[in-house]
Amino acid sequence: MIWIIFYAKAQVRCGVANDLPETTQQFESWLKSRKIPNQNNQKAERSESLIQIPVVFHVIHNGEAIGTGSNVTEAKIIEQLDILNQDYRRLNQDQDLTPTEFLNVAADTEMTFIMAKQDAEGLPTDGIVRVQGSKQNFGFSEQNLLYSQSYWPSEDYLNIYIADLTGYLGWASFPFSDLPGITDINNNRLVDAVAIDYVYLGNNPNAANFESYGRTLTHEIGHFFGLRHLWGDENGCGSDDYCDDTPLQSASYDSQCPSEAVNSCSSNDMYSNYMNYTDDACMNIFTSNQKERMRIVLENSPRRKSLINSNGLFNPIIYNNDLGIMYISDFNLKICSDVITPLIVVRNYGKNVIESATIEVYLNEVLIETIEKSLVLEPLDTSLFLFGEIANSESSYDQLQFQITKVNGVVDDNTHNDSKSAFLNRTKNALPSLIDFETADVATFQLENSATSNWIKTTAPNSNSCNLAISIDFTKDSSAFGLFDYVRLPAIDLTNNGAAQISFNYAYQSTGTNYQQDGLILALSMDCGRNFYSENYLFQAYGEALSTTSTQSNAFFIPKSDADWNTVTVNLNDYLGLDKLSIAFIAQSSLASQLYLDDIIIEKTAFLDYDLAIGQVSGIPIVSCGETIDLQVQIHNLGKSTVNDLLLNYQLNGTSTQQTFSNQMMKTGDSYLYDLAIANSQPGTNKLFIWISDLNGNTDENSTNDTIGKSFAQNIDLFELPMRVDFQESQDWLTLNPSNGANWLLTNESMAALAYQNIAIGDQSWLISPILNSSYMDHLALTFEYSYKKMIGKTDRLQVLLSTDCGDNFDHIIFDRSSNELSQDNENNFFIPSQEADWQKVFLNLTDYLIYEEFRIAFVFTNGNGNNLYLDNVEFSNKTSIDQPIFQVLMEHYPNPASGSLYLSFNLPIKENIHVQLSDLTGQIHQSITYQALLNHIIKLDVSGLSGLFLLSVNGQNFSINKKVILIN
Repeated sequence: MIWIIFYAKAQVRCGVANDLPETTQQFESWLKSRKIPNQNNQKAERSESLIQIPVVFHVIHNGEAIGTGSNVTEAKIIEQLDILNQDYRRLNQDQDLTPTEFLNVAADTEMTFIMAKQDAEGLPTDGIVRVQGSKQNFGFSEQNLLYSQSYWPSEDYLNIYIADLTGYLGWASFPFSDLPGITDINNNRLVDAVAIDYVYLGNNPNAANFESYGRTLTHEIGHFFGLRHLWGDENGCGSDDYCDDTPLQSASYDSQCPSEAVNSCSSNDMYSNYMNYTDDACMNIFTSNQKERMRIVLENSPRRKSLINSNGLFNPIIYNNDLGIMYISDFNLKICSDVITPLIVVRNYGKNVIESATIEVYLNEVLIETIEKSLVLEPLDTSLFLFGEIANSESSYDQLQFQITKVNGVVDDNTHNDSKSAFLNRTKNALPSLIDFETADVATFQLENSATSNWIKTTAPNSNSCNLAISIDFTKDSSAFGLFDYVRLPAIDLTNNGAAQISFNYAYQSTGTNYQQDGLILALSMDCGRNFYSENYLFQAYGEALSTTSTQSNAFFIPKSDADWNTVTVNLNDYLGLDKLSIAFIAQSSLASQLYLDDIIIEKTAFLDYDLAIGQVSGIPIVSCGETIDLQVQIHNLGKSTVNDLLLNYQLNGTSTQQTFSNQMMKTGDSYLYDLAIANSQPGTNKLFIWISDLNGNTDENSTNDTIGKSFAQNIDLFELPMRVDFQESQDWLTLNPSNGANWLLTNESMAALAYQNIAIGDQSWLISPILNSSYMDHLALTFEYSYKKMIGKTDRLQVLLSTDCGDNFDHIIFDRSSNELSQDNENNFFIPSQEADWQKVFLNLTDYLIYEEFRIAFVFTNGNGNNLYLDNVEFSNKTSIDQPIFQVLMEHYPNPASGSLYLSFNLPIKENIHVQLSDLTGQIHQSITYQALLNHIIKLDVSGLSGLFLLSVNGQNFSINKKVILIN
């Protein structure tokens, strides 16, 4: 996507990031083809009507009060909106300053900007969203992070972000054509927006760099709708803005305001145009050709033309009774199970309190369950509806539909949001499996943004001219370029299989154009289709590398014979012993050509006479609280010979033991489970190796799969919460890599997880707490800071996991981010944080886990060979919100004056028992409480009924603090 950038003075004020594969020439040719012939009339215009554009202002502030810093007032926003409408309708008060020679081309664009009236959910809005940002300021390279703070669909709203832009005045994304073949995998709807530094919003004549009168946003929105700089971004007279009625000029007039005509390219320059860099006080004109460009973009460009019909332009209708289905939850996560338990979330969109609701669920249009539920659902509140278990059948296209039938005993006043549906997959796919698309379909199709998939069944000749396959026409849907379009296969279970492989045929013809990079990915998910991580991509090819033909063409491609098809075979042995495996073929569009897929075969294989492989080993804990662990070792026979006798060996911390198993009768493809009791583990890290030997007295012919090495920890240390860990020195936390690879390191007073130059993809580093006792906590929050910059094409991952069984299993996921979520910044070199801005703070509310008196926390980093990740300042406290104030003193109270409740915030270096006393000026004691083991607590005192001046005394074992407090009844 092209971004137009404004910099602060003393730097280049505006730059263009030309990373869009659509060239300037392609875009301009497209735009020119949509113009109405001028008919020799310089001011000939399209037959226009007034266009309205819905705007939402996202105020990304730093927690200041409204009217302070970046948390600008509503009045300032409305002032800016008025300036936009005056400038774009040529109602600006300074229009009389337009030079006389340009008056005949000055134009009312007939575009007006209005505050959005309803949000994406259909709820009323004033078009202003206020969000405290995750950092204090944002540079241009952090646009993704900025927009992730708050987002409304960019096809329906003009998103304008107000923030501290650290040296930038603003920026905007440039539109693109709807031509087939135009591609940009970075053309992301989530970053299609306008941003402005809060200092340059509205009238601010005292701004540091120039007198600001709101024209920065006028300029940037011009870019958003397709206008270019008058000087064409190149000094000299050889570059243009492609508008015939704006004279050529040789420079930008950066921060200038000429008092008389200036001629730089054989005609007087239009320095007063909004798309120049003159000071705001000198800007006053759009031209007829500029109007025409913007109107063409609004009528034709993706995500621009949809703005003029957005629901955001209209007032929402608020009904009396209006219960709607927000979304269907938690059923794709269980798609591999034998049963599915659907869950939906509903919301009260109406005026009335909803006291009852009736919801029906249908399976393949047959009613299977009706729930009548009593509620007390206030307007905008939500509620969960959990339905009974549904058997996950072998049917290909089981469809669930949820329907609200009654609200408060009557039909819902608004039926438009009463129904939602979704498809189910088959449970498991037995091997061998052939999917040739000649008979009933067993695959399901899904476009990543939940829109309709573009995969279809079609005739695709190979050796058979009537052969059926599935295909996708990448040129058909411009809204899908860059998106993943999935062909999901039924789940497979490899727990009891020997060697396995998948093969498939595909056909594709490249256009030969280097920016047209349609792609095909074969991906595997180990969590039943929830995530398809890049480390589990089994095959991927793009553009020319994907092509199966010797010719290149832009013509519509249909394979003619076997010669137009390729066969790909991929070994699945790395995944033996696993169940809930989901395989997907993923098409990624660049609008270039057509792709065909057929004859998908998943089958067992065998190659060597003697080849036993160790599969899944269950029972190895992450952390053990005892000296003995009981394991089950799965062994697969991948060879051709039946195995009767074998030795199973293990070594723990250098001491070896072996066990003989006879008369096994393990045939090709069989998988057996063997019990092993591992004794005498030691406190700290334990290294365990397991291997197979002596197969019927023979040597295993494949030594790469008959040995496994794992590490686990033994630890019974107990720590009472709260806790603060700053990694200034060695801590009582465990570091572990179960695969014996790279581990967390203490470096620069923080912990570092190693990914840079670490080629062990998928390797996990664990940083594990001691057993945490929560007896003294009424609320619990975990905060921590991390520093990370992603590397292009690499996928690292950070998780925070919780164990309630001493550390045997960490099956509670409380935080999970991969590279793109961890950081919006790219850094392809070795990264070390060097400034405070490099760190991000995370707040996790763990109060729900206080039902467990003891648990462990683990920070788990999964290596994707990207950049190192740094972790610091891990803290457990009783805070309930990230917005609660943080003080650097030992104790601070707030608010003052206080009414009803008085809060004491502690920030002690070590735990102390604290006595708190509150007395009035007569000496009468109203509160006298001793708290045990305080560290970073926030204490709430009930002061209701008290009024006047009071003395607050706080005494610890190492300090004493006295404060005056004003209480108001």
